Amino acid sequence: MISVVCSNALNRAVLEFGLREPGEILDKTRELVLTTFAKSDKDVKDGMDISLCAFDKRNKLIT
Repeated sequence: MISVVCSNALNRAVLEFGLREPGEILDKTRELVLTTFAKSDKDVKDGMDISLCAFDKRNKLIT
């Protein structure tokens, strides 16, 4: 369940909000996930770790 919500939030952060920086994407994803679960009447006690990296057009890791 959390994986699906997080995946949807990641997609929204990039496609809907147009974010491109990994830190900004993760911040928005966290915000969207928290908002989604705040709307739920169930108490969610699970968690999830996530990391994200970006590559340039030459497949070099952006630092």
